[in-house]
Amino acid sequence: DVIYDALYGSEGVKAILSRHEGGGAFAAYGYAHVTGKVGFCQGTPGPGFGQLLPGVHEA
Repeated sequence: DVIYDALYGSEGVKAILSRHEGGGAFAAYGYAHVTGKVGFCQGTPGPGFGQLLPGVHEA
């Protein structure tokens, strides 16, 4: 993934690879909630988008 590769090499950005879109969305929310910094998640189009919705809704 081009975006992940670009973030992985950036300074000041910690890229974490999640195995499931829903887990990634909740992890981004948790990170933002605890640190006060921006949390970002990315998923695949199609069914992966539906897996993001509960975490995005919670955020």
